[in-house]
Amino acid sequence: MMQFIRDHANSVWAKILLIGVGVSLAGIGGTQIFSGPSADAIASVDGSKITLQEVEAQYQLLLNNYAQNTELTEDMQRQYKLIAREDLIQRRALNKQAEDWKIRASDRAVAEKIIEIPAFQKNGVFDQETYKQALFYSGYNIESFEDSVRRDVEDQIIREAFALSAFASEKALVEELEYLGQTRDLAVATYNYRDQVKNVAVSNDEVAARYEANKDQFVTPDRIKVQYLELTPALFGADAQVDLSTDMIADEMAKLKKENEQRASEQFTIEYSNDVEKAEALQLLADLRAQLVSGAMTFDEAKAQMQDVNNAYYNKNGNFKYGAAGIPQFDDALFALTEADPYSEPFATDGEVHLVHLLGITTPFTDENDLKTAAINNLKQKQHLDQYLQAEARMQQLAETYTESLDEIAQDLGVSLKETDWLNVDQPEGFIANPTVWDALNTVDVRENHRNSLPFAFNNEDNHAMIVRIADQEERRQKSLDESYDEIKAELAMEKAKSSITDRVNAMLEAGDVESFQNDIEQLGFAYNQYNDLAITSIGNLQAKPVEQTAISNGFEKVKQLKDNKPEYLVEDIDGHIVVVAVNNIKKGESADFPDDVKAQLREYLDARSGSYEYQALLLYIKNHSNIKLYNSSFFN
Repeated sequence: MMQFIRDHANSVWAKILLIGVGVSLAGIGGTQIFSGPSADAIASVDGSKITLQEVEAQYQLLLNNYAQNTELTEDMQRQYKLIAREDLIQRRALNKQAEDWKIRASDRAVAEKIIEIPAFQKNGVFDQETYKQALFYSGYNIESFEDSVRRDVEDQIIREAFALSAFASEKALVEELEYLGQTRDLAVATYNYRDQVKNVAVSNDEVAARYEANKDQFVTPDRIKVQYLELTPALFGADAQVDLSTDMIADEMAKLKKENEQRASEQFTIEYSNDVEKAEALQLLADLRAQLVSGAMTFDEAKAQMQDVNNAYYNKNGNFKYGAAGIPQFDDALFALTEADPYSEPFATDGEVHLVHLLGITTPFTDENDLKTAAINNLKQKQHLDQYLQAEARMQQLAETYTESLDEIAQDLGVSLKETDWLNVDQPEGFIANPTVWDALNTVDVRENHRNSLPFAFNNEDNHAMIVRIADQEERRQKSLDESYDEIKAELAMEKAKSSITDRVNAMLEAGDVESFQNDIEQLGFAYNQYNDLAITSIGNLQAKPVEQTAISNGFEKVKQLKDNKPEYLVEDIDGHIVVVAVNNIKKGESADFPDDVKAQLREYLDARSGSYEYQALLLYIKNHSNIKLYNSSFFN
């Protein structure tokens, strides 16, 4: 099964299934489910094997989380693979320690984790059949999967124990308050040296010398044109034929009415403990209903009478949609009522007998015609979706037959064949910057064998299938001096403009004095702004340009203190600007300046941070004291 999934990993259903399960479990270490008896071992921890499948899955998870839209070199890929193996070794060592400590997650805790996973839900609710099918089609059995989740929950128990038990010292709290509460007097001067590039002279000899010294850097990008087909339900919209019968519309109206109506009600309930009491309660409520229906008694009079009945009580229910109460007998009874016939027949649930009184009905539909229109639109959408799903299944079939061209598939499906302009592969842009398109293009069949990709879910979206192929390709080559001339000239001009103003600033700071800083820096053409009594927490609220905000943040972060109470200067290049930050005064914050609730929140944060450090130290200690064996595998080569 797993080999089949690997071979068809780009098909629409497999992509949705594998990503749905794997990514959903990322927060609880879900990659541990990718294990099986047939997988090759690449390591062991105290005799517990770590399989190649586990490492491959963890590797893919790392790429999805940290390396999307990034061109990975072979060395970078190897590093990610090694990190994946290290993560699993560390986790397995902790699992073994949890066993030694006799920490075991309860069945309830495991179940609660599993039912939270979206891949196992249907209409937002955990569905047992969906759960079984997802695991079956992914090649795993329930027992091994639940064992893996149990290990993850146990890991979480240990992590939370450290978070709850760790605490930061009073000194750490005071130091943090002093830093958060400090104020500074700052001056910020900015100079956009990119504006001066046009005034910088660069000779032909300088350009030629740079080119000769760095020929390998001046290359054309690897470019491709991409052909693609895409299917969406929109292709089967207004122009598609839809056949709706009167019965279909009536059934859909009833369904919509049931799903969208909200009903307010009140009820009498009588508790019973045996069949005799149940029969008596049913008869009592039946007699009461007869009097209510005939008008011989009002509901208020009935309430007064029920006060004298043992084990009876009155409830005014909320405004419920069908199913919200969670008691099928109640829902069926309530939603069978009409405003003309508002009293239910008495009915029994486990240990109770009920009589429901309908108080009111609210609906989003203004009238019967509005409901009918909504029903027809729903049915059209469903039929369009059915037509789409049939086309998607047909696309899958055609993709297995036609691998060298998209023309036949487009003609059979009746969709247009689309093609992009030239796109940069070195820095993926436009259409190919989408991760799912990029993955499809970078398979051996597509990139090297020049075949069609398998169908895949564009952007991992339901009901949006796509096939791609490379229509044309231009491999990178070294550019000539003429082709590189403008690029090199602009680069040299930028460097000269930056170097010129930086040298002048540094000379000014070495020769100038504190009192003349503003005048001297403005003489050099800098824009100058002064900020007094500025708190670190207020930087984000400044009405300042992003360059200035970054510079001010750096002034707080990089200048820790003043020497002999003299200003400290920070000179940086930020987004094409030379920025000078003058830190003129630093005043520490004081604990008394913060309210108790802020101190409590900060202490909670510091405690959690301390717990995290201790947890990481524990992981390292356990790993270092575990018997770890590594096995050779071509996966890491």
